[in-house]
Amino acid sequence: MYNEAYINQLIVQMEDLGYFKYADPADLDELKEDLWFGFKTQCLNPTLDEVLMSTGKELRYYMIDHLSVMDRDFIPYFLEEIEAVLSQMGIEISDLEIPRSRNYKNRIADIIDAVNKIIITDPETSDRFYLVNKDDELGCYLLTPALQIIFETHIEDKNDHPLQSDEWLDFHF
Repeated sequence: MYNEAYINQLIVQMEDLGYFKYADPADLDELKEDLWFGFKTQCLNPTLDEVLMSTGKELRYYMIDHLSVMDRDFIPYFLEEIEAVLSQMGIEISDLEIPRSRNYKNRIADIIDAVNKIIITDPETSDRFYLVNKDDELGCYLLTPALQIIFETHIEDKNDHPLQSDEWLDFHF
């Protein structure tokens, strides 16, 4: 859909907006290549970490297993997954109110909202978690509003758009 020069410019813009700031510099070439291919094919596939398997190497994408959400260990597991990036942000989640919902979609939205409430210091520039349905997968992206707009405006399939939890609930259910 987009030509190579445009995609290259888009990735430079994302880099300037801090998209790769949490990533290991040794992974940058691979991350940029996968991101480039995703914009070219209109099918974003985050580069998963071989060790954690559900965490994107850029530390901005986290896969969520639909079935595990209702497991009592889901929230501690999710918080453990995002701990590395939160540490880089200088944030420690100790006073998190754990959602009690029995409905899996509300439980996901509630935990994302609870984490965002702690990490958002500036609504215009702060990173926050957005939910995304990727084919049959559920995940979340840690993005600033400016980075989220790039995904929203440059990926045609609305299922691949990272959405705020209320938008996600309205769109998918």
